[in-house]
Amino acid sequence: MNRDKTGSYRGPQSEDLQFKLTGSATEFELTCESEVQFMTVANHDHVLGLLWYSDSSLAAAFANRQAAGDIGLNAGVAWHEQLSTAYARGLRPSEAIAFFATVDLGLYGRIKSGAPQVAANSAEVEAIAEAPS
Repeated sequence: MNRDKTGSYRGPQSEDLQFKLTGSATEFELTCESEVQFMTVANHDHVLGLLWYSDSSLAAAFANRQAAGDIGLNAGVAWHEQLSTAYARGLRPSEAIAFFATVDLGLYGRIKSGAPQVAANSAEVEAIAEAPS
């Protein structure tokens, strides 16, 4: 039996359990330090947030507008679920956004038509989303 200087048992079963992820990622990266494109998401009443993406970084996320309140937060959950599904299907971020342009999530909005805008990184998109209207 393995005992340390204090007489306590030391071995594999005395160590803290540590979980480690193995294999590939399960979703798009949620931040991006390089240039991103973004689209506005709105329902019939409000701009809810900004959906940003970068194919080169395999990153995409929804930045909710604070001014949209709880609906904006809930929209973020709904769009995150859409992004996770797109990732699981093997779509690149731009392919997912192109598909989402045809999707209406009702209260949680749809992508407004028009060309994507460009930001230096995901933090800039978050700042735009948080700015007062």
